[in-house]
Amino acid sequence: MRVKETALFLLGLMPTMDAVPGRQLAQVVCEVPLSDEVRAALSNEQGCFRDVLRIALGLERGAWKEVSHPIAQLRLDEPSIPGIYLSAIDWTTRILQSASGR
Repeated sequence: MRVKETALFLLGLMPTMDAVPGRQLAQVVCEVPLSDEVRAALSNEQGCFRDVLRIALGLERGAWKEVSHPIAQLRLDEPSIPGIYLSAIDWTTRILQSASGR
């Protein structure tokens, strides 16, 4: 896995960490070795990874209007985003299945 892929995978995974009982995302972020880009995005600091995170979270919620601005910020082709999102889900599923030995 390339470095950016790993960082983006962790970026997508980290917001779910507050689902761990007794742990808040801010606490987990301090304890996990993350790139500066991922830490900044999770802290809502301006940057490319923050826009990627906003797009992913907006797509997960079906909040289509929320994703238009970050898509424009990254100069992405908006009609291609759903396909990219589905490819990312497929990629993640394959990685997790591989890690679990399936």
